[in-house]
Amino acid sequence: ILTIPQYRGAAHSTMNRISTAQSFSQASFHISRLQQRSSALSEQIASGMRVQRASDDPLASALGEQAYTRMRREESTQRALSNGRAALQDVDGVLNTATETINQARERIIQAANEPLTDADRQILARDIDSLREQMITWSNARNSNGSAMFGGLMGGSGEAFTQSMTPTGRKVDFSGVVGQY
Repeated sequence: ILTIPQYRGAAHSTMNRISTAQSFSQASFHISRLQQRSSALSEQIASGMRVQRASDDPLASALGEQAYTRMRREESTQRALSNGRAALQDVDGVLNTATETINQARERIIQAANEPLTDADRQILARDIDSLREQMITWSNARNSNGSAMFGGLMGGSGEAFTQSMTPTGRKVDFSGVVGQY
């Protein structure tokens, strides 16, 4: 015969088992979450970074990516400025040398026109001026650090920006580059 107290005792025992199983399950779940959190914090400490993955903090991750992009753009701009300065210094050096060469040629021409010279003296000055002309063509075909002609416009490559040719009236210099600028 079943009595009510026995029935109550069985129900109470079942409730104890359910409560114990549920408590154990909840405790296991919380321990697992704490272990995951501990692992994530250990990763952050080891790497020195708060956000390891975009899922850790999407907003911070997006802001970090924007900052990284700005930093790369700034580095690229700095490299371009540095390359531009170097190119300008190269061109400035060539132009200064070319200016000196032109001044030397002008001095020879004035000397030939003003002083009473023999034909042999004038021939020496003419050869000197021809030599200065050749130097000018060499400077006109100078190359930058990339190997492109400094004064060749958009031509790049290995061709000469200025070429010489013979005509019935003498030598002629032609621009062989591509008109335009970088």
